[in-house]
Amino acid sequence: MEPRPRHRHQRRRDRRRLPRSPLPHRLHHPLFSFLSLLIIVFAPWAGVFLLADMVLRRCAYDSAALHVREGGAYWYRSGWHPAGLTALTAASSFSALTCDSELWTGPLVAPLGGADLTLLGAVVSALAYVLLAGRSGVRPARAA
Repeated sequence: MEPRPRHRHQRRRDRRRLPRSPLPHRLHHPLFSFLSLLIIVFAPWAGVFLLADMVLRRCAYDSAALHVREGGAYWYRSGWHPAGLTALTAASSFSALTCDSELWTGPLVAPLGGADLTLLGAVVSALAYVLLAGRSGVRPARAA
């Protein structure tokens, strides 16, 4: 154990050496709790985006086709890509069901022994996207 300081002034001086946060103490808890819920949406989005952009397209886009509305390579179905939306919805549902946060605990957390599998939403969305895009015949357009 550390010896207790003899004077009150020594204790105050020690407290001043601790780094101070730019946020008030009352704001830390709600802010970090909210940020922990954002992974429910961003992990599946990252899975689809990284797979479609990095793996399938290899970061190459047809810049002229990006601006073509109807009938363009990126138009899909009225501007919506059913395989991508279905993969995002399925993976977001998976992430929400397996999230263990202070604000939300999914119903599958207890049967899984308290495991937080929210980050696996990226893998779920990538796999769902590959299966659905291949099955529907709609694949990301490749640059010419």
